Amino acid sequence: MSGNANQVELYNEKLAEIYDKIYHFKNYELDVAYVLNCVRQRLPEARSLLEVACGTGNHTGGLSAAFQLGGLELSPAMLERARAKHPSILFHQGDMIDFDLRRTYDVICCLFRSIAFVKTRENFRRAIGAMARHLHPGGLLLIEPFFTPETYWTGQVKMNFLDEPELKIAWLYVSGRDGDLGIMKNHFLVGCPSGVEHFTEEHKLALLNRDDYAAAFEAAGLDHEYDKVGPGNVGFYIGYRRTDSAAP
Repeated sequence: MSGNANQVELYNEKLAEIYDKIYHFKNYELDVAYVLNCVRQRLPEARSLLEVACGTGNHTGGLSAAFQLGGLELSPAMLERARAKHPSILFHQGDMIDFDLRRTYDVICCLFRSIAFVKTRENFRRAIGAMARHLHPGGLLLIEPFFTPETYWTGQVKMNFLDEPELKIAWLYVSGRDGDLGIMKNHFLVGCPSGVEHFTEEHKLALLNRDDYAAAFEAAGLDHEYDKVGPGNVGFYIGYRRTDSAAP
């Protein structure tokens, strides 16, 4: 997860501790296979990749066999776990809307709908520009989007569970909306032999449509294509930095 620290809440330490557990159902291998297929079909000579908003590094680790890897993450708590799991990968702390690593990559990806944490269209355009500046000419930008204003659902109660012998987690949230922001008020109940704890987090997520992507890609000097399905059935954007484009 990433975004402007003044506008987007950081994942707190409590959530970082259970992050991998609450997403036990997530098929990271499927996402990695999709990314690898995208790259092999379009840029088979690619050797370097940066994952933006890499969280605890679950995608990054899966991609490390194919690329010289880097990761970017805003949350120190998430970054600490990524580094512990993958000590051979270079992880950077940074904000996806204005990071500057002073190098470029063949491929940059932003997965698991993390792009939505930018919250505003202005931040979104800045994030696409920052990623484009870190691409080699001809390089690929791969983004898994969040819901659009038309496909986002509101007023629904969702619940997920983890049931292990010494760890039980109940995760509930209600989906809300404020204009083009999706709002998820998350409640976590975490039980272990030492006791039971409850904490909350509210996530505000940008609802962006295809026109928003087209405009941001064009402004950043990127051509693009759109897969309406993608690995997670929410679509997928594949941008190409034009070989004759200057850094935006």
